[in-house]
Amino acid sequence: IWLLVAGAILFVGLAARLYDRHAELVAGALSLVEACPCEDGCPACVGPRVDSTGGAKRTARRLLEMLASEATRPRSQAA
Repeated sequence: IWLLVAGAILFVGLAARLYDRHAELVAGALSLVEACPCEDGCPACVGPRVDSTGGAKRTARRLLEMLASEATRPRSQAA
């Protein structure tokens, strides 16, 4: 809870800017995951691994690809 409160206080106004740059942020994250030389995801491209069964990089890439396709649609169709 403290993190949410601290985030709300420290980052007032950040959400609107992030929302406006959503497509750019998703594209950057996808590029980072795709460019990483690891096979299955590492802290540099997908963050800490909590799933030991593997597939973290593949899952992250699929999620980012879905987000990227949503981000390129006109806002009236994205809902």
